[in-house]
Amino acid sequence: YTENPPAKVRPLPNVRIRLCPIGICIAHPFTSCPRSAYFYKNLQAWSKITNQLYIWHYNTNFSHYQMPMPDFDELAAAIPAYKRHGVVGLFMQGAYPPGGGGEASELRAYVLARQLWDASTDVSKTVDEFMEGVYGPAARPMRQYYDLLHAEVRPPLNQHIWIFNVPKYSDAYLPRASALFEEALRLAPEEATRRRVLKARLPVEYYGLLRETEFGFRDGQYAPAGLPGLRLKAQDLFARLRGFGIESIHEGRGLDLDEKRYAEMRSLAAVALENEWWRADIVPDLNARVVRLIRKHGYTAVDLMRPFNPGEGSYPSVGGLTATAHGDHYARAWDVRWRVESESKDTLVLTGECDNRAGLRRSFTLTADGLKTVTELVNGGDTPLPAALQVRAELTPGDIGRARMAFRRISGEKANEPFMLADKEPTGKQTWTGTARPDGVWTLNQGGGSDVNVRFVNAEADRSYINWTAKAWPGVTFGLWSKEATLQPGERLRIEAAYTGAALNP
Repeated sequence: YTENPPAKVRPLPNVRIRLCPIGICIAHPFTSCPRSAYFYKNLQAWSKITNQLYIWHYNTNFSHYQMPMPDFDELAAAIPAYKRHGVVGLFMQGAYPPGGGGEASELRAYVLARQLWDASTDVSKTVDEFMEGVYGPAARPMRQYYDLLHAEVRPPLNQHIWIFNVPKYSDAYLPRASALFEEALRLAPEEATRRRVLKARLPVEYYGLLRETEFGFRDGQYAPAGLPGLRLKAQDLFARLRGFGIESIHEGRGLDLDEKRYAEMRSLAAVALENEWWRADIVPDLNARVVRLIRKHGYTAVDLMRPFNPGEGSYPSVGGLTATAHGDHYARAWDVRWRVESESKDTLVLTGECDNRAGLRRSFTLTADGLKTVTELVNGGDTPLPAALQVRAELTPGDIGRARMAFRRISGEKANEPFMLADKEPTGKQTWTGTARPDGVWTLNQGGGSDVNVRFVNAEADRSYINWTAKAWPGVTFGLWSKEATLQPGERLRIEAAYTGAALNP
């Protein structure tokens, strides 16, 4: 919130300005990438009003230190750009846990050291120099792997990536990468070089493990395919990471938590509701979450829910359509134990219990228009209970560059706003209260001519909000809050919301 430079105030000569490009796309030079235009604008503006401009730059994936990260094109352009704009100090932050663990950290440190010494350094030639010196006869396939990875973010694929997200590389990436590492191992002249190749291969294996961790629906269950074998594969990879002294692959979290997560990973019961027009897949044990809401109009079925890659957040307990109960609008959500009360082809009713004796009830009904939900929170105890109820859905915006939100406020004013704005960071949020709230319906135009509508009862929705991002897989979260209330024993809060969509053109 302080990154935009002030319009009139000027820093004194003894004030150091440190600009931190935490939100830029790290796949492409920020001087030319549209996802990073906001930062380049700020860099240029700050450089005109201070000669004490410093940079805190990032060169690792802090959510996944072992994630294959093709950021050398961005690094090659960033340091010369900083010099051109009068930056007088640079701090390049990579993976910092004991034992290291950052993907390609040795190569990255070598190239950055050369660039910091001489900003005009030819990065490609420096990469060749490193490969020849470190891998010897195995340098050729190792360099080919470097180029293969960077092809994922160069034309024509041109994927954008960030320092916290999980990329989704092309289907050709993993098999080709594995073949190049096998070739490098065959060419490695002695054990020391083989060990360097094996360490460099760990990120490819880690990415492969994440891809195999993707949950899917099969025979009424929600789980990764081949779960027992996946656990064994994870144990083997984590053991080899430890063999290289690596004890952490996520910022602030030890490897033991990853081991525990895979050991405890299990298949979850799922319920499918389906009619001629829609299908909803619901997983009660993931906080009564609608993981998929598929519109079947036209020739192609479309999921209205934003997809998530394994490794994002608390996957698989992410995204979808869900409800939470809280003590107020800012308190942590209460833990809820859900069970199926009743089930038919197009209707599901779930009931939930909390330790504070609050009870929840969620009903889901498919109609020709979409999915209707009713969520109720009741004070089942014998003392007053401060409470607030929230329902939210994380929707896919389609073409985020053209997507818009539209609604009429209770005040009567119309809103029709794009998500992506030139020179603005590709993420944002808004909260609406009072007469600024949407008047019973909020619309997401997905940028391809189709709309998703969220319809609700004004009297039940005290406030509403959106969060949206074009970082990683684009998503738009629309949420509704009840009022904050102190419920007497037996009193309830209720939110009814329907998620509907116009028919797609065949």
